[in-house]
Amino acid sequence: MRVLLLTCLLFSVVVYGQNDSGNSTVQRVSAESNVEVIFHDIHKKFATVKTYNKADVLETEENYSDYGFREKQGFTKCYYPSGQLYWICDYKKNILNGEFRVYYESGTLKRKEFYKRGVRKSEQCFDENENEIPFTPFFQSASFVGGEYELQAYLRKYIKSVKVGSISEYISINLSIKSDSTAELRYMSPNLLVSNQLVSEMVSQMPKWSPTTYDGLALTSAFALNLVFSHGQVYLSNLIPNTSKNARSGIHNIVIPVTPPPFPERKTIKKA
Repeated sequence: MRVLLLTCLLFSVVVYGQNDSGNSTVQRVSAESNVEVIFHDIHKKFATVKTYNKADVLETEENYSDYGFREKQGFTKCYYPSGQLYWICDYKKNILNGEFRVYYESGTLKRKEFYKRGVRKSEQCFDENENEIPFTPFFQSASFVGGEYELQAYLRKYIKSVKVGSISEYISINLSIKSDSTAELRYMSPNLLVSNQLVSEMVSQMPKWSPTTYDGLALTSAFALNLVFSHGQVYLSNLIPNTSKNARSGIHNIVIPVTPPPFPERKTIKKA
C-alpha cells in the first residue's frame, strides 16, 4: 500500500501493518526524516501525521479530516530539535482559523496571532522577557525590492522589444534567491526569444532581493519568473494589462509552512 504525502520533501513509503480496528500506521523513510501516518477510521479519512528527525525526535504533527484531499482540521504543531513546542495553530477545513502561537525554546511566548477563515484579525510579538515588540510576519516569501512592477521594469531594461506573432509567447525562468539576498539562475525553459547568456547576465546584475524568511530567519528558496511576450513587450504573467486586475483581487489564505527550517544553518535577519 502506498500513500502520498505532500510536504516539502518526497518520501518513500513502507507499510508496517493494520490493526483490527481499521487504524493503519504507515512509516515513510528517507535519508532526512521519518513520517508516520495514523488513520483513525476504517475509511482512512481522519488521520494524524507525525514527522520525526534522524534522532527520532518529533518535528511536526498535523491532523486531517480528509487525508485523501489533504484537508487539515484541528491543531498543527511544530517542535524544536530539543522537543520543546515551537509553534501551534488551528485549521478548519484547511484554512487557518483560531490562534497561532509561537514560543521561544525556553517556553516563553514569542508571538500570538488570531485568524478567522484565513484572515489575520490580531497580532502580537514579544521578546524573551515577555515585553511586546513590533510585529513582523512569521513567514514571508522572497520578493523583489520595490515590488512586482519594479521587477518588470528591471526585466525590460535587459529584454528589449521582442517580435512575436499574434499569439503571446511564454518563458519560465527559475531562480534561487539566496539567504544573502542575491539571485542565481537555476533553469530557463527552452525558447527562441532570449538567450541563456542574456538571462544569466540579467540575473547576475539584479539588485538585492528580500529573501524568504521563516520566523525572522533568512533562507534560500526557489522563485519562478513566468514571463509573457505580447505586443513587443515583456510582462510578468500576473501583470498583463487585461488580467492584472483580476489576478490582484480577492483575499488569499495565509499558509504557514509545516516543515521547520534547518535549525543549525539558520541565519538571523538583522533588523534596521
